[in-house]
Amino acid sequence: MRILSSHGGVFYVAMALMYCFLYEWVNIFSIPGVTTYVNILKLVLPFVLLLGVSSHLLPNFSLPPKYLLYFALFMVWGLVPNVLSGHIPETMVQWMKFMLRFFFCYVIFAYLLQRSEAKTVIMKALVAIALGTVLQYVILSMYHYPKDTSGFPLPISQETTYYGPYGLLGDGNAWLYFDVFDLDIFRLTGFWFEPSNVSGFLFMVFFLTKALFEQTQQRRWKLAGFVCLGGGLLTFSNAGYLALGCALLSGYIVRFNEKRKNYLFYIVKVIILLVFIFLSVFGRAIVAEHYPDNTNLRNLSGVRDSLKDPYGGRIEQAQYNLEMVLDHPVGIGFRILGVDTEGRGVAYSGAAPFMWLVSTGWAGLFLLLMREAQVMRSIGKRHLFSNTIGIFQAWVVLFCQNFTFGSWMTPLYFLLVAMVFAATYYRNDTGTVLQGSPA
Repeated sequence: MRILSSHGGVFYVAMALMYCFLYEWVNIFSIPGVTTYVNILKLVLPFVLLLGVSSHLLPNFSLPPKYLLYFALFMVWGLVPNVLSGHIPETMVQWMKFMLRFFFCYVIFAYLLQRSEAKTVIMKALVAIALGTVLQYVILSMYHYPKDTSGFPLPISQETTYYGPYGLLGDGNAWLYFDVFDLDIFRLTGFWFEPSNVSGFLFMVFFLTKALFEQTQQRRWKLAGFVCLGGGLLTFSNAGYLALGCALLSGYIVRFNEKRKNYLFYIVKVIILLVFIFLSVFGRAIVAEHYPDNTNLRNLSGVRDSLKDPYGGRIEQAQYNLEMVLDHPVGIGFRILGVDTEGRGVAYSGAAPFMWLVSTGWAGLFLLLMREAQVMRSIGKRHLFSNTIGIFQAWVVLFCQNFTFGSWMTPLYFLLVAMVFAATYYRNDTGTVLQGSPA
């Protein structure tokens, strides 16, 4: 396996990851005095990263350009609801922000499809960040407790409390009480916006460690994977659990045609996963109806507020958004997510499908789903290596987590898509095109 041939390659990877986390750690990068520099980096970094692409064209592979084509059509269509929205200044500014992400998507595709060896470096870096996040949580739990007054609120929100020197131990606002142990426990959040986001990240990295183990046969990656899995479970996030279950199930589906001696054991594992997925979706309603007084089950299932509304208003918000789509079938444009202090924006459901259905209508959502279908097509062929399946499962985690809370539009998401394509087209980072690839 080749390693990045120069320090410039490692620097490129570092810049790409920094760009990704500008969008992941939104709270700490929204502090007054820092925001201006962050916005400059968001604007400049994609163009700096373009300089690291040896050729301004993608290799002659079929699916990555199709992914970008549907993405481009989605952005062009987005101009239609923008113009019809009656909020053209607001919608065009938001549209331009997503155009920068489209540009980053192209750049990271071109880089990883030209330098497949960078994929391994990126995976190792993401594992290091994930382990640091879990360690951060362990130290936070050792030296602080929920509602500890020694924490300090960020200027952007008096409801977000960070702990440790300069807030380096992360967000301690989310916590649970388990009366069976008489114990208050933080929900792992770190620097992310909320536990759901970090759960997607940690479960994603769990599957990347599986890919690294298959590639290197070094047991340290297995150990790192268990740490990431444990950290993801400590987020107590239904969205994360759903994503984990779907990713595990996707691995069984992809490997369905493999020769196996015991199909019954295989079927039992699939049934267990289906039950796990079912409980991650409907567990709240079941606990709210049948075990309303069991605090521990309420914490585990996510019923932490009103028993009459176990989903915390999400269903009502989705219904409201569907009504908006019926009134505006072409969408209301790229509005600000949530109403700001100046009265701009609109309330969205946190789920990616509803976000884009409201913004760009049925046509926009169709184009976006066609974009994602190209990732599915890349994996739906023979002769896949185990490390390729692990990277694909990592993408499934982010796709499903964003399905319930997210946008399918973050740089980290596009980085994972690029890694899936690179893993699909190349044989073990050697630069040799995989036989049967749809080139």
